[in-house]
Amino acid sequence: MFTKLINSFGKDYIDRHLQLLSGAINEIESASTTVEIDYEFSRRDTLYSASCEEDVASLLAEYNLLKQHGFELSFLTKKDIESKYPFSRPAATYGLPIIGIYDEYPNCYFLFGFGDNGTVYSQLLSKIIVEDIVEGSSPDIVLYLQDRPLLAKKFKMQPYLSQVFG
Repeated sequence: MFTKLINSFGKDYIDRHLQLLSGAINEIESASTTVEIDYEFSRRDTLYSASCEEDVASLLAEYNLLKQHGFELSFLTKKDIESKYPFSRPAATYGLPIIGIYDEYPNCYFLFGFGDNGTVYSQLLSKIIVEDIVEGSSPDIVLYLQDRPLLAKKFKMQPYLSQVFG
């Protein structure tokens, strides 16, 4: 969950990640209208559920964070879920994607996305990689490097945070 990732990476870091994800989804949707082939892009509902009553508060915090960033979503109670779906989910997980840059492979970038999010992460990360190659740097690449800073290493993020957030 993004709210839990704040504990590792910091609020500014996750705020920027959410902005970039939203932008990537919008770019994919926009690109779908510029080609002759209908590749059947459609936004789909996703259900992330609490696996037990103790998880409801965390899920509500996640909902509030995503709403603050303009994501369209609804918070469903147990009763709402039971009335809309014939199934339950035991758990949900989140993770951040990675751009790998390794000294032993010069001039190579490795992009690692996650499952269903792979399409969105591929759009987002490939744009950052192109910017890094063409422009000589990308201010957002630090968010996704394999050695990206945790909160304990936040001092490495200060130049980035100052550049992006002023």
